[in-house]
Amino acid sequence: MDPGELERATAEYLKLPWMQLDLIDWYLLNAFVFDAIARLQDEALSGSVLGRINWSYILAEGRIHKLLLYRFGFGLLAFCVRWLLLPAAIVYLLYRGRNDLLPWIAAPYGVYVLYRLATLPARILRRRQEKSVLAGIDTTLKQMIAAYQTATARTFNPTRLQEQVRLAEGPATYFRPAVHSVLARIIERDASVFSV
Repeated sequence: MDPGELERATAEYLKLPWMQLDLIDWYLLNAFVFDAIARLQDEALSGSVLGRINWSYILAEGRIHKLLLYRFGFGLLAFCVRWLLLPAAIVYLLYRGRNDLLPWIAAPYGVYVLYRLATLPARILRRRQEKSVLAGIDTTLKQMIAAYQTATARTFNPTRLQEQVRLAEGPATYFRPAVHSVLARIIERDASVFSV
């Protein structure tokens, strides 16, 4: 089911107090909290939080072992092309005495190496910034998982779950508004204990 449809159904459900059951509230909380975790993890792995595409993740179709293989393969391929294949071609041309072709490969490669050296500080800075963003996402995911663990329990304190949800969100909004609405209704009935 589409989370947007579930959110609309939840809104209709919350308009009918006579229909509300703890079990339905519990299922809704679990669905929405899990959806938030899955969406944030997907954004982190796909590279969208960093503003670029992670082709390894896209080609792996969500399978972690494939993701690792693609990532290793792409890294190895880039290293070989960048630092082994072209220098080997230049050495081969020198060995064969093909000085007519040598400038067409050696000059662009020399420019490329100079470009890589000149942009090294910017790349290092970008990687540090990306690492910082991913560390923040990791912290948020851990807080969201803690909220999910609370929400999946058969008995929990709804006020505590509300605090965990707010802590995980921080200044951002990862959870759908329906989470807050369902929690507010639960707390309205009993702020200390929720049991299924």
